[in-house]
Amino acid sequence: IDTFIYQVAVLEALAILEDKNSFLSLKDLILEEAPLTDNSYKIRSIFYELNDTLELASSLFPDLLELTSYPEYKSNVYSLLAQLLDSNKISSTNYISLLRKITREAKDELKRQYAAESKSSNRYSRNNENYNGLLDDFNTILSPYYVQDERVREYFERIFRSQNKKLKMNTVLVLTKSGVLVNDTFWSFFANEPILKVEFYNYLFNEKKTDFFRSDSCNQLDFARCNLINKIYDYDEDKDTILFIDKRLVKTDDTSGYMYFFKVKQEEDTDWSFAYSGLFSPDTTQLFADANITSLGNELSNKDDISKLMLEVVKEYRWIKRKRISSRRNNYIDNDY
Repeated sequence: IDTFIYQVAVLEALAILEDKNSFLSLKDLILEEAPLTDNSYKIRSIFYELNDTLELASSLFPDLLELTSYPEYKSNVYSLLAQLLDSNKISSTNYISLLRKITREAKDELKRQYAAESKSSNRYSRNNENYNGLLDDFNTILSPYYVQDERVREYFERIFRSQNKKLKMNTVLVLTKSGVLVNDTFWSFFANEPILKVEFYNYLFNEKKTDFFRSDSCNQLDFARCNLINKIYDYDEDKDTILFIDKRLVKTDDTSGYMYFFKVKQEEDTDWSFAYSGLFSPDTTQLFADANITSLGNELSNKDDISKLMLEVVKEYRWIKRKRISSRRNNYIDNDY
């Protein structure tokens, strides 16, 4: 009989109870006989419940780290530990006895990242987008030991050899949060990297550290363009073209802001495509998009009236907003928008 489903159900039920005794029982059961399966996603439901009660989940460590020897538990356990550490629910001294093991596993994961980069034929994925998020968790877990542990420093030095810019950006942010001084060139590099620029600024804004944002261009138009670049598959700054057309102020019953319009042509395209990004605040000094709407639309023909296309986008957005407001007034949510 396959007992996996029943084991998981019992563990989930104990997590849902949210008290010290239930978490103690959960720890004893999962360490005594962990449910095993063919992938980590089937285990994740247990950890969803643990993520909702971080105060209690901290009592599971460092014992729960025993489970990282099982592939289906590894990412779940390290993700939970990183979340606990990031939310100050646990101290890094909690796992110091296992630091060497964790560092070794982090280096192994980084080797897999290098291998994936070398095999990728897609420049965008190789350099910017896709990487194993487990590396982010390892960074959070290991960063408190950057100064005092040589093996940890070596791990972080290896990360900066990666081709993946987003991985390197997230690493810089984690190290900075831990009080580690990083090379000043990183701040201007990420602030001027189109694919990362908006995400980088948003993080610094939330951390009240925008003085680190050293960009040559910092305005709504530039951020709208960066949002669009993130929508374009395999964007190449040297070969693809994005031309700004105009911006339009959009007003609805409960908000207003600017929509920025562009036309786009990639190297292999024969025709231009119509695109837009918004809604940005009427105060053009504010860089956040109040509504994150970015679209790369249909190809433009010589017969297309661009002014008419812009007007259609504005009308459509107003209609969507009216529908949302109407839905809220009728106490239900329209899931199509």
